[in-house]
Amino acid sequence: MTVAAVKTYWIDERGRPAELLERVGRLGDDVATFAVHTMGWVRVQEIVRYWEIELDPRAVQPASIATLCDMVRQFGRHGSPWLARVRAYNGVDWLSSSTVGSTAQSADELVAWIEAVVRFGRDPQIPCALDVTDLGEPDLGRRTDDPMLDEIASAWRGTRGEISSTPADPFMHMRWAPLPCRSVKVLVRDTPSAALVFASYFPASTEFWTEGTVRRFRFGRVSEEVPDRALAANVIASAEATLISRRPRSERVRGLVRRSDASVVHADWERISLPACLDSAKTPNAVIVYCHAARVMDLRQAAS
Repeated sequence: MTVAAVKTYWIDERGRPAELLERVGRLGDDVATFAVHTMGWVRVQEIVRYWEIELDPRAVQPASIATLCDMVRQFGRHGSPWLARVRAYNGVDWLSSSTVGSTAQSADELVAWIEAVVRFGRDPQIPCALDVTDLGEPDLGRRTDDPMLDEIASAWRGTRGEISSTPADPFMHMRWAPLPCRSVKVLVRDTPSAALVFASYFPASTEFWTEGTVRRFRFGRVSEEVPDRALAANVIASAEATLISRRPRSERVRGLVRRSDASVVHADWERISLPACLDSAKTPNAVIVYCHAARVMDLRQAAS
């Protein structure tokens, strides 16, 4: 009776063959879990002409994927049958794809699956039902019929876009009189993760969010705390554009919004974004966002 040996290979974050024992100092299930999900390594197990591959799309690096795909393409160049199973972790469970083949086409199909699942985990794109119109750079020097906007613009100009995280800063402890359908928030770049988080939000109640939701905003990631995930992605994209341009920008946003209570409304609002330097940053690392909703309509009530 012949017993087939199981060979285990690792591809490290640089896309090179690596020995887990040499990097960590010991082996074990916990070490393998750490390598896949934290270090971003790819595990390859081989039994004769069968390969089982494991990776975490949110941790794996492009160089590792490139090496893995080259290896899979080699499967189809031997001209003999082979079997491969690729498992990718989606954050809750494992997705898998198994291929039996003997041709380059079979290998290419498996490579396409690997590349697709990595794109999904790496940079998810959220389709958005919102219509956004760029209104250009706002004239913040002229008076408007909106006293809240005038005071915010004056405070921003008065500090030349420099704000602080202290309670004395007007954008951290906002004292403007609340007006209907208005809100202002400060988004700041979180240093460890580079994600945008809420530094402050005013007023405490809006057309969209309950007070409990707004309380959770503080220091929470925009992508995780805003109940409408497409709106969250839109807010992040707008803030990133403001940080890149380093100039104020104005937009009109129209479309469907999912509120805290899961009801859906059709909204039409203007958004003005102001770049800011928080706590003496050399370049803008925060965005002051003022929104004024012209209309928030529950279409179900309008139809009844």
